[in-house]
Amino acid sequence: MTACSSKLQHLSYVTEAAWAESSTSATGAVTIPITAMIDASQLGRKMIDPGRVTQFRNERPEMIPGTFDGVEFAIEFECVGHGSSTSGTPTITAYESLLAWMVGASASIVAGTTIVSTSTASSLNVVLSNGYGSGYLVRVGEKGDGRGDGQWAVSASHATEVLTLKTALPGADKPAPPDVVHSSVIVHTPESDCSVTSRRFFLKTSDQSWILHGCFPKSLKVTGGIGQIMKWQATIGVSWVEPVNATFPDTSTTAPWTYNAAPVAGGSVFLQAHGTATRQIVTARQVTVDITLGIQPVTGFDAVSTSQVVVGAKRVPDVIRLSLLVDAAGASASPTWWGAWATNARYHALLGYVVGPGAAVACYLPNLAWSGSQPTQSDLDGLNRVALEFEAGADTAESTDLGRSAMRWGFA
Repeated sequence: MTACSSKLQHLSYVTEAAWAESSTSATGAVTIPITAMIDASQLGRKMIDPGRVTQFRNERPEMIPGTFDGVEFAIEFECVGHGSSTSGTPTITAYESLLAWMVGASASIVAGTTIVSTSTASSLNVVLSNGYGSGYLVRVGEKGDGRGDGQWAVSASHATEVLTLKTALPGADKPAPPDVVHSSVIVHTPESDCSVTSRRFFLKTSDQSWILHGCFPKSLKVTGGIGQIMKWQATIGVSWVEPVNATFPDTSTTAPWTYNAAPVAGGSVFLQAHGTATRQIVTARQVTVDITLGIQPVTGFDAVSTSQVVVGAKRVPDVIRLSLLVDAAGASASPTWWGAWATNARYHALLGYVVGPGAAVACYLPNLAWSGSQPTQSDLDGLNRVALEFEAGADTAESTDLGRSAMRWGFA
């Protein structure tokens, strides 16, 4: 029998009850609509050279089959919004749950609300009496309304029908009835929890298929700039692998998110001194959030498989970097960003990538420390630009894990 097309693949997963359990059950499995083929060539064990002393020059003793240590695979999928309106109370989607597993946590969900009377750029009079604690991401109004403009904002406090913002909104006219304050589903870094749960993945192809036990996130990267579709690229570690005779195509798993992503457009990049809500938008031409997940595999003897050495994983500090390329200003003896770097003051940034209903995506970094070289000037597209580099950290002055989180993503 000849081999079938390598482009035919299917990937799904379930949450495991115990790390790397031997179960083959796919009940409730969720499909991931991947956008790139998975390379299965690294899923097997490797032979170990015994290094034995021999009598003959080319004598070759048998190798020793190794363990599943270091086994991993990479996936790519679109960075989409929530997929439907968040003017009410959204329910976390399979996509958002997958990201929460990788990044570490998701926030409790608060209902959307509406503006009840004319407000200011940083203080909204709303119907909902409370619920938005410090650090929630919301989207206000719709693109082109001249008020909230559908842009993203971050809550500072919410009591007695007043929602105060950490990041002021745009518009000559301020939010007013019947403008909607759209809620969001928020995925964030955990700052007080180092646990990692495992998942069981099912990789099926038109020929061979595998069950991947005890899977855990190892790395996460977001790609895509202005006018492009953002995508997530993740590396998944595997505790042990089991080949399986599976039915393909697979039509039994739970339907994945079926809505499309939207290109990066229409949003804004808010960059301001930490603790200052005044709206300050930078003319960013390139935005890069570089994420190095802090995940440490735990090895041990109490394994399920005879060739398994990874029996758990723990979260250690992440490294999250923000790089912005902004327009160079005119001639000055005291350039803005040259001086800002020298003062070494903290910043916060709200990156509004997409603002369309159901497709909106944003990232908030609440506590940025300068890093890299002092900003001078560089070339991009034949124009003068200035490179700004930061490292993101926890906002330790906050009282909740969401408020403290060094990185949070909102989907609306």
